[in-house]
Amino acid sequence: MSRSPTRPAHLDPSELGTKEYVESSSSFKEFRLTTAVRTVSDCSWDRYYQNDLDNGSDHDHDDKSDQEDRDDTAPTDPPEPSELESWFDDVGAPEKTLAFLTSTTFPLAPNYTPVTNKTPNSTTKTATDGHSPTSTTTRGLPTVLDLGTGNGSALFALRLEGGYAGRMVGVDYSLQSIELARKLWRQYSASTSASASSDSNRNSNPHSDPSSNTKSSSSATSPAPATTTDISEASTTPSETTGGGNGDITFQVLDLINDTPTEQAWWPIESDGFDLVLDKGTFDAISLSSATVSVGPGPSNDSDGALSVRERRVCELYPAKVLSMVKPGGFLLVTSCNWTEEEVISWFTSATLPRTEESGGRFEVYDTIKYPVYEFGGQKGQGVASVCFRRIV
Repeated sequence: MSRSPTRPAHLDPSELGTKEYVESSSSFKEFRLTTAVRTVSDCSWDRYYQNDLDNGSDHDHDDKSDQEDRDDTAPTDPPEPSELESWFDDVGAPEKTLAFLTSTTFPLAPNYTPVTNKTPNSTTKTATDGHSPTSTTTRGLPTVLDLGTGNGSALFALRLEGGYAGRMVGVDYSLQSIELARKLWRQYSASTSASASSDSNRNSNPHSDPSSNTKSSSSATSPAPATTTDISEASTTPSETTGGGNGDITFQVLDLINDTPTEQAWWPIESDGFDLVLDKGTFDAISLSSATVSVGPGPSNDSDGALSVRERRVCELYPAKVLSMVKPGGFLLVTSCNWTEEEVISWFTSATLPRTEESGGRFEVYDTIKYPVYEFGGQKGQGVASVCFRRIV
């Protein structure tokens, strides 16, 4: 698809995502549905995730003394990833994006199967989708970066339900968000390790009652789905400060506008970016921010041709900054409720968007995810748009 010559017009900065508005909402979902954006207020989101942390503690430990002595690494029964609060879950976006990223046609999926052609006089198969038929075994484990990770639900779904076993990093500007995601990951890791240990003990005891192990025996003999992974093998002791090796899931505080990802300890210097970058509502929030950044010096309209410094809305710089986080040939999946599919494509492929020193190459559209179409006032459209881009150098 050719590059868009221009970008869409800016959205008016929103006042709906203020601290006062969040605190007056009865629930997170009400806030999400009412504003259709993620607030750009650090204070209100810190408060939201802190409430989640506090409520989770109260739920798990009613006794105060137990709460004071509790150990987050102790085995618990955390919720399934699909049960966690997630962006756009009212339209099934988490399920649709997971299905897309784990389909046999997506190049990074664990069970990716290239579309191949076989010439009449040769037994050699040639991929018709631009990828080598052996790429799934030679490329290594795909790395994933989740922008605005929240509670980490997207990464947990990819790891626990999607079979993605490579290194994952979730970033958010809210410290409480990161603490919540880390806590949940410790619970998932401990729960899986405890389950694996229990199964091992039962299997090693020849005198155990077979009838009491009917369920586990059935599970052990049934072939595992192609899209499941045992996180106890991938990473049971996730690091919280550095990137670590393959299989780690780490969560880090990052201001996407003011911080430089390549200067962070978790940045994959050896691969020049991540194989897959996720954005689920983060660009929506940045698009509604009134914050500006000085860019320049650049050409001026003055008659003397002097260079000038220009003020730009932060959303104008976001596509180029995200481009620099995706490794050459890698993918970006953007889900938005503030922009139409065509507008998302225009934002991330516009030839007029400013570039950073790190953002070589460009994005091209790889695919889109379809949602139910609604009609209102004679206009048809989707409530949410998900566009997958690929970085072309």
